[in-house]
Amino acid sequence: MSSTPLSGTIVLSSQEPLAGGLTQSVYQHPHDSGLLIKVRRVDWLQHNYDLKVGGRLGYRRRYGVYTTWMRELKEYLAARVRAGRHPEFLQRYIGLVETDLGLGLAAGKVTDRSGGLARTLEETIWDIGFTPHLRAQLDELFRKVSELEVATNDISPRNIVCAWTEALGDHLVMIEGIGVKTFIPVASFGRWANSYTNNRHFDRTRRSCAKHQRVYLQKHPQ
Repeated sequence: MSSTPLSGTIVLSSQEPLAGGLTQSVYQHPHDSGLLIKVRRVDWLQHNYDLKVGGRLGYRRRYGVYTTWMRELKEYLAARVRAGRHPEFLQRYIGLVETDLGLGLAAGKVTDRSGGLARTLEETIWDIGFTPHLRAQLDELFRKVSELEVATNDISPRNIVCAWTEALGDHLVMIEGIGVKTFIPVASFGRWANSYTNNRHFDRTRRSCAKHQRVYLQKHPQ
């Protein structure tokens, strides 16, 4: 069987990922400088899931290793409906694409002032500390999330990036961590339930930022 990618398949294997972790890798879209492509680490995810009770009992999630994407896409659509447009504090989701590394999710590239890939809030705090400006931006992000009643599940300084656009200037953008993750979708039961959950998630994020700030101050004593 030929290993040549099918017509219309986006070739990613010839480039190094821009970012990534245990669950997925992120690549530059080879045909559009303003887009990224996320690719799930299918083998690792499936092996990890099979070690859990659900996998041992033969239970399979409806969307398999793409459950996270489905959760995020559904919540992104809900946020767009409420806002009537693309919410600037969320990464723009474009759609599913075929790649030579498997199914990919195309998303908007969030950039900094120089046009490069925006750094995470975690990386920024390591560099300049958790400044009052960053604190204000995080509070503003929380306000916008609450205003649109966006359901969050894994908010952390690692999945929030420090973006810049001519229209908005410096602002924070969530690139992951939206959607209802729990088996019983408590956050979907009403505004109060969702607000309670989001408060807990953002409080945890603030504590994480404060922890990184302490490390920063140890390395950069005043």
